[in-house]
Amino acid sequence: MNQEQNNLNQNNFNTQGNNGIPNNQPLQNNQNVNVNQPTFNSQQQENINYQQPIMQESTPQPINSFESGNANNQSFNSKPSKKMNLGLIIGIVVTVIVVGIGIFMLFGNNESKNNNSTNTNGDSSNIDIIYYDENRELKDNYTFREAVSKFAFKVNETTLIFEAKNKTSLENITTSRTYYDELAPTQFNYKQDIYTSLGAMYLGESNSTNLQDFISNFNNGILSDKATNNVEDVKIIESTDDYVFASWIKKSNFTSYEYYFAKKIGNIIYYAYHSTTLTPYDDTRKSLLLEEFKELFSCLTEDDGKEPYIYDKIINVPLTLNKKIKDVNYISYIINFDGSYADGRVAFADEDDENITDVELEYGASDHYDKIDWTKTLDSNIKYSDTEYSNQNENIFGIKENNNTQIFYIDSNYSISNYKELNNFISKYLIEK
Repeated sequence: MNQEQNNLNQNNFNTQGNNGIPNNQPLQNNQNVNVNQPTFNSQQQENINYQQPIMQESTPQPINSFESGNANNQSFNSKPSKKMNLGLIIGIVVTVIVVGIGIFMLFGNNESKNNNSTNTNGDSSNIDIIYYDENRELKDNYTFREAVSKFAFKVNETTLIFEAKNKTSLENITTSRTYYDELAPTQFNYKQDIYTSLGAMYLGESNSTNLQDFISNFNNGILSDKATNNVEDVKIIESTDDYVFASWIKKSNFTSYEYYFAKKIGNIIYYAYHSTTLTPYDDTRKSLLLEEFKELFSCLTEDDGKEPYIYDKIINVPLTLNKKIKDVNYISYIINFDGSYADGRVAFADEDDENITDVELEYGASDHYDKIDWTKTLDSNIKYSDTEYSNQNENIFGIKENNNTQIFYIDSNYSISNYKELNNFISKYLIEK
């Protein structure tokens, strides 16, 4: 599978701020997608105007003329009559002025109130957050570790539920599509000691409905109807009524040894695979790998329509700066650091230029925050640095609010070094709560 090899070569998601992530395509909200990792439809969603239009009220014009009281009464030649007329005119003029001021103040205040009311529509309570599937049993708040420990996710056309175990956890999940319109495979990690660790496992969805069909296709280098691989030395290492364990040598720009485990979940045969470019595994390593594959599949269950998608859970993980992710389509990838110097990282990319990751946000980053050499302090909660690592420059903002510590990474191509610039930049992806 050409894409799988490409994705295997991308098993270097940078946990130190590197933006070298596969090209991102936006998720299509509330739609099933077209195959092989959480696949998301590449349709662009229409931009949503979160600000209600200000309704301009027309200002009533004051009455500029008055009708004559009695056209036939033309005998106003005596002085007393002139005084009376003068007083009457003055009284009318004063009345008009007072009424005009009253009208202006009334409508002026109403217009001001209308403008203020419109501005409050920027509050997130009046804005619809775009989820992938908000009809599932989604809680208002999750920790990052909760979000990545159990979740629904798109494998390809179908959905599975993953629940982490002691040794198996999510490594990363991306919304990127491959060149043949399949999702990049979701990556899982099995914890072994340093001497026996074999690396990442990737999950895929076949077009087979039984194991015999999978074996037949596998012998011809086929995993799905969109991917035929140039392979040799195909071996069915072990086959039972429950699973298939097999391998082949894939020939592309370089030779790789790939190992596959296939099992039925629901009505579909799913597979996990692992690759190495060094030498083929001996029997001991094959046995270790088979153990990893089996535990991974013990973490997977058929979708129940209730468990929320990981992308939606991430939206409901509290952010600093009183922010919230406003659209699931902006999520480019999710990395689980699994308890190292931070909980994990989420990247955001603009739908108009999905090849570029604009912003990365690190969650649960208190340990990492303490290790960064901050260039300046912006206020009591926010610090800034532009040179965390010698081989790259980024705009880095560390935010501490109560027990929540997060770090924003923004490419140094953007000139951003203060809170106002940061706030303006991330407003593409985040809204005020």
